[in-house]
Amino acid sequence: MEDHLPRKPIHDDVLAAKLRSALTLVGPAGTILAEFLTEFVPDQRLQRLQDFAERLGERITGMEKTLTARLKDSAAYAGLAEDVSVAAVRSISPERRTDLAELLCRGLSRSDAELTEHQALLHLLQHVNDAQVVILMEKGSFSDRMHDPARDAFIEGHATVFAHPPSAAADEDALRRWTVYRHYEDELVAMNLLKDSEGVVTSGVGYRHTGITALGRLLLAAIGRGPSDLQVAG
Repeated sequence: MEDHLPRKPIHDDVLAAKLRSALTLVGPAGTILAEFLTEFVPDQRLQRLQDFAERLGERITGMEKTLTARLKDSAAYAGLAEDVSVAAVRSISPERRTDLAELLCRGLSRSDAELTEHQALLHLLQHVNDAQVVILMEKGSFSDRMHDPARDAFIEGHATVFAHPPSAAADEDALRRWTVYRHYEDELVAMNLLKDSEGVVTSGVGYRHTGITALGRLLLAAIGRGPSDLQVAG
């Protein structure tokens, strides 16, 4: 008999209904947004959370009991797990969810005091995009040699990220790519993840040489993208 009783609406159902009703009154644009926010977004968030859980599961094989214990006994680690999970749900990038899973996994071996550092690195990660992580890797995940075949291959594999100073005859697309690349670098410098180093001004476009900072290296290590990680992967 109980199976035939109407299901009581839960809190989220009520909020979704109110949101849909309010937006529908706005007109066609409101109706489209109501559909997007109450159906598409929740579904996408669930898929992202599932994807994140799978990526985390690959990294904690054999450490499941440790994860359970830390989540139960460490408020600091539980807080990190909550923040990482929220970040994963919001991220549209599979690569970012991999980085987040790695950060949470590596936090398992950290003391509660050290997890404060991990929280700070998580905060930094949330303020850089995938292209900026690639730029950091080019600066800090390879050898210091001028010509490193591994670095050259990495740059070639991420040709859409890297740009060169445009010539006087450069087209609009080249100018756009260079402008965006410089913007990414400027933001990384402002966050103390990159630093200006000795360089030259080329063709008046303000080209500069940058190097990775100690903080930048810590971020790469926390998400499993440091030099030692690439060597293992290779």
